[in-house]
Amino acid sequence: GSMNIIAISNHIGAFRPGSGYLLDSYPGAAAAYSLRSLSRDTTNVVRVQRYSDSQQEDFTAQEILDGELETWVGAGVRGDVVTWYDQSGNSNHATATTQFSPIIVDNGVQVQVGGIPMVDFTLAGYKRLTISSPVAYANAEYTFFGNGTQESDVNNKEIFLSGFTGAFEFGFQVVGSEKRIFADRRSQAFLGNLALPANGLRYYAVACMVNQTQPQFSANTAQGVGTSAGSFTNAVAYIGGGPTSSGDFQGKMGDWILYDTDRWTSQPAIQANINNYYSIY
Repeated sequence: GSMNIIAISNHIGAFRPGSGYLLDSYPGAAAAYSLRSLSRDTTNVVRVQRYSDSQQEDFTAQEILDGELETWVGAGVRGDVVTWYDQSGNSNHATATTQFSPIIVDNGVQVQVGGIPMVDFTLAGYKRLTISSPVAYANAEYTFFGNGTQESDVNNKEIFLSGFTGAFEFGFQVVGSEKRIFADRRSQAFLGNLALPANGLRYYAVACMVNQTQPQFSANTAQGVGTSAGSFTNAVAYIGGGPTSSGDFQGKMGDWILYDTDRWTSQPAIQANINNYYSIY
């Protein structure tokens, strides 16, 4: 008999653990961004502009894993993120001008950590994405889940998420020799922080819940509480930095899921879903 030989692609992250669709299991997010499909209904996850001719194209998570994005950008060429699509169904897409765009293909090679596609903000200059419909603090509660790398000790703060005027910030902070995950309201009050657990990879799955009583934090397996209650006048408006170049993020990001409700009871399971996919800790 004849033998059928099946060609197996060896492209980026082609075989990933089945961690399930995060938003199908934990619905109600106000905004959600990733290069993987967070929902069964997800189509395009990102819009990319290639530097060589400024052409733009949308890509699905599978097209990124299959290497189609890398091929489209081309050898030796940079691919910029111009839109990181909101997978929550609320159309709160995060966009960038070319000047501020993080990258997804670096010199013709898909940005990745451990073989998994990521968005890279570690560039000269100031990179950020602006959420088209900022997520308001309407219910007096926020819960954030995400993952990223902490690659620089130069900046005192490296902001994952921020409000328009910087009145709310959530990200990494370096204080002396200690590295922390933090949230604060800039001049209004300091919410608190959590020392990051020792991690040679400097790669973390992080979570933060702020409400009217006491904030809570998680970084990989570490848990902690903050120092004061949180109330904000600013909606969450930026990913990867704030309204100025102070605190621009210096690392790579994977998922960012924002709930405008208290979802801390789901924190262990949501963080486990992120870890199961990205193999962080």
